[in-house]
Amino acid sequence: MAPCARWSEWSDYGSCQASCGATGQQVRSRSCTLNNGSPSNQCTGGSSTSTRFCQGPACPALWANWQSWGSCQLDCTRSRQRNCRVNGQVVSQSRCSGFSSERLQCPGGCPSLDPPNGQSWVSWGSWSGYGICTRTCGGGTQTRYRRCYYLGRSNSPIGSDYCTFTHQTQSSDGRPCRTTPCPNTYTWTNWSPYGQCRSNAPGSCSGRQTSSRRCINPASNQQVQSPNCAPGVDTRTQSCNACQQDNTYGNWYAWGACSAPCHSGSNRPTRVRARCRTGTNCTQQSHWDIVTENCNTNPC
Repeated sequence: MAPCARWSEWSDYGSCQASCGATGQQVRSRSCTLNNGSPSNQCTGGSSTSTRFCQGPACPALWANWQSWGSCQLDCTRSRQRNCRVNGQVVSQSRCSGFSSERLQCPGGCPSLDPPNGQSWVSWGSWSGYGICTRTCGGGTQTRYRRCYYLGRSNSPIGSDYCTFTHQTQSSDGRPCRTTPCPNTYTWTNWSPYGQCRSNAPGSCSGRQTSSRRCINPASNQQVQSPNCAPGVDTRTQSCNACQQDNTYGNWYAWGACSAPCHSGSNRPTRVRARCRTGTNCTQQSHWDIVTENCNTNPC
């Protein structure tokens, strides 16, 4: 009898071959052997390896490099910050060990706010150009800025609080822009068809019917408050003839009382209920829709 080749059982999957936060692969294998245990390459129905996707280990949270030191402040300190990042993305600083900012004494001593010989140690620099308007229409603001400089140390920048304190002026200035009213971005829908004609009084053919429309945001088709649209109303009415209606009826009235408490022979008790045709004064038999049913069917 010729030896028979067959696959062994699959091994366990190996470790995930992926960097942190990335998708990788795991591999498992099996071997082809003869029934006498000798290796063989004659197995059919598949391959000797199998792979599956896997997720790499979570990336550690690490501090990025410190940012540049800020300007020296009124309390004679300056500070700098750093971000906590995972795989290059900024995350909550609580995920990193340590502090996200530090504050130290300004190097070279603190500038004096007392002006020597009637002059100030600090001065505002030139204004920047006005920035982009905060709105495209309807009234926005453009802002410009200026920096405070310490004249006693090679005109180096210093915290704006020094100049604000000394000169009683601010580091920024705004002006209005794009004051043209915005075009109306909301719109009215088309008027709905007029509804059913309602009589103004019982038995009267004089009636009113109503049509409506909605104020919507056309981008989402969602309804918004009517004042957002161009001036107008959301309902309108017109006069109509309440007696010229289709063959429609109002609600059913309650069932009437049974004609007898029990039935005797062929005399079966009944009860009726009715409804009136819409738009009529209900004074004629033809105005009513009446149904009858048996009731109290127990023998007397």
